[in-house]
This record gives sequence, C-alpha cells and structure tokens, in this order.
Amino acid sequence: AALIEVLATLPSDLIEKTRATFVLLTGEDLVEKIVAKTSEQDGYIFSNYWQLAMKQLLVDPVDLWCQALQDAMDGLGTDEDTLTALVCTIPEEFRDAIHQRYKERKGQSL
Repeated sequence: AALIEVLATLPSDLIEKTRATFVLLTGEDLVEKIVAKTSEQDGYIFSNYWQLAMKQLLVDPVDLWCQALQDAMDGLGTDEDTLTALVCTIPEEFRDAIHQRYKERKGQSL
C-alpha cells in the first residue's frame, strides 16, 4: 500500500531524482526492486498488470507520452480517438520535449 501511495502521488518532475536517490541509498535499481517484489507474491494485487502499472509510474513522462503516441499509431490503422485525445491533452511543458524525443527515436516528426 505504501508503494502505491508514494509512486501514485510522485510529481513527474521528481521521478528521475527519486530513482537516483533510491540507487544512492540502497545501491539497487528501484524498477528491479518493484519487479522482484511483485513477482514473489501471488494474488490479484500482485498481478502482471499491477507490476506494469508500478513500473510505468517510474518512466520519464516524455518517454511515456512518446510511447502512448506511437501505440496509438501502430498496428493496422491509427486509433484516431486515442491519438486525438493524446494530442489534445499533452501538457504544454512537455510539448517541445515530446516532439524532439519522438523525432530522435523514430526519425520522423509527429
């Protein structure tokens, strides 16, 4: 419960700092610890979905937005509704960084 509380309320601008601080304090990677913790338990709360959600809370927000945009455009056809929702809700402070990172990774602009 404490893990959910901390990660779900962590501001996106502190994610990388939190991961770095965890490494400094423990010498271990936070994502690896989450995977280990969620893999050793059985039951609904420790399902693969829970593990994926906890790991995604530690992803850089710009990377997360780039992946979501790519997911909406991948496959047999573009998911227009999802893509429109994503484009219309990109936080202004991330907009330039998302465009730049997407171009770096995919070799084309959004």
